[in-house]
Amino acid sequence: MSMFVVFFLLTYGGMHALVYYHVRRLWAGLPLASAFVIVFMAAMILAPIGVRLLENRGYAALGQGLAYLAYVWMGFMFLCFCGFLVVSAGDGATRILSLVSPHSLGPLRGKTTSLLVLALAAMACTYGAMEAWDIRVERLRIETGKLPPEVPQVTIAQISDVHLGLLVRSGRLGRILAAVRAANPDILVSTGDLVDGQLDHLDELAVEFQQVQPRFGKFAVTGNHEFYAGLAKALDFTHKAGFVVLRDQLVGGDLPIAVVGVDYRRRGAPDNESDLLRPVRGDRFVLLLKHVPVVPEENLGTFDLQLSGHTHRGQIFPFRYVTGMVFPMQAGFYPLGQGSNLYTSRGSGTWGPPIRLGSPPEVTIVELVRPDRVKGES
Repeated sequence: MSMFVVFFLLTYGGMHALVYYHVRRLWAGLPLASAFVIVFMAAMILAPIGVRLLENRGYAALGQGLAYLAYVWMGFMFLCFCGFLVVSAGDGATRILSLVSPHSLGPLRGKTTSLLVLALAAMACTYGAMEAWDIRVERLRIETGKLPPEVPQVTIAQISDVHLGLLVRSGRLGRILAAVRAANPDILVSTGDLVDGQLDHLDELAVEFQQVQPRFGKFAVTGNHEFYAGLAKALDFTHKAGFVVLRDQLVGGDLPIAVVGVDYRRRGAPDNESDLLRPVRGDRFVLLLKHVPVVPEENLGTFDLQLSGHTHRGQIFPFRYVTGMVFPMQAGFYPLGQGSNLYTSRGSGTWGPPIRLGSPPEVTIVELVRPDRVKGES
């Protein structure tokens, strides 16, 4: 964790340094203003660590107030950084062109450019804050002959990456669960990162989950944030919310489909998914719940549908291009071959900045339908 903190501080500090380099000319000749901005930026670089310290020591109200400031600022700073990165690249290009052309375009940087970037970043943050509240319902329909004749259709609601904590509270959760209830699912699944941070103040949110009672149950798997928050407390909350947590486990029994859930593992860590999946492959539909949208080649053909999350599709544009390099199947439906498919959710909540830009939150509704049911409908 200490290496992560060092990496975070260096990366986040570097973003601030580039932004400061471009905006410093706005207060040229005003040393007090320059000192204030430097101190404020330094405080904001350290603020996410301060949020965790306040939260861990039981100062939830103070932590929540600092979290809003720190994480909205983080989103704003990321967008400013992207804007000024484009300006810096443009300046580099004009310098190269000036070496080969008698007509120099001159530098792009300047007070007007800096003000324009700041204004555009502020407007994008405002829009992104509204988009984060706009829960979309994404629907996926799969025809399969692997449902029992007496259950010709199974509706599954997937939530993922809700990140309940200081910033994602009852208001956001209420909108998510309203979308779930409207679909009247047979099964509700959570594909990891249901919680985020300290969990001592979340019991009232478990009650909201208890009011959703699908006929075939609720199932969840762990994500990386369950481990960050403290696995024992995260599991306790998830159980209180009415979920059966599948930790490298299979459930079938009276269910019309087989549901397999695997624990979160770091990328490259060994797993035993194949050992869990191969014995159940046959004439039953196999639903695999896995937080990270990665499918080892040896797993192809051992499940019908994997539901994942984790990526948030970058959450704030253009970060999707970074997450896409690590997780190419970062959002949407992917046929994998040999009868296996993957659906990756953009996530239902937010991590860090309470902002989504170009990646609205979603509740996914998956309808499994027997072919004879489809013919009857037509």
